[in-house]
Amino acid sequence: GYTDGVVVVKNSSEEDITSIVYADGTLTMPAYPITISATFERKPCSLLSTPTVSATTTYNSATLTWDAVTNAEKYSVKVGDEEAVETTETSYEVTGLKADTQYTYYIQAIAADDQFDYCDSELAEGSFTTSQAPIATLILSENGEIHNLDGEHRLNEIVTLPYTAATCTKTFVGWSADANCTT
Repeated sequence: GYTDGVVVVKNSSEEDITSIVYADGTLTMPAYPITISATFERKPCSLLSTPTVSATTTYNSATLTWDAVTNAEKYSVKVGDEEAVETTETSYEVTGLKADTQYTYYIQAIAADDQFDYCDSELAEGSFTTSQAPIATLILSENGEIHNLDGEHRLNEIVTLPYTAATCTKTFVGWSADANCTT
């Protein structure tokens, strides 16, 4: 609110023109026209601490975690080509990633809009690499359907296996069947 006070304004001749501001917000000015120009400067603010981030990964996901930053209202998180998102949490999980791929992340602590003593932090930038996809175990049923190959194939690979039901000659890495498909 307003309080009673005195505002000193200089006219174009640099002469002081005294005006009075009353508690109700009214202002008394001299009767002749004057031009007022004002410059407002924002008080310098203190940068919030930059988050220290760690990453835990799988072959298709990553979880980024960081300690809470004092006076931060929220955090902005960007991973790879994703759009930045805001969160009030101190962790962020991203899924649907490609196996054995490096990703870059950026995290920034954001000050509250009404907290003028603090500015948003510098960006925390880092990277992580997802692991290789696990080796798959496939089971071939008697009707030739692949249900779930012990060996060198990974879950993100498409594997086509020959199957001849009449002779039941199936050989996989580390496994073979007899003529009756029982071993």
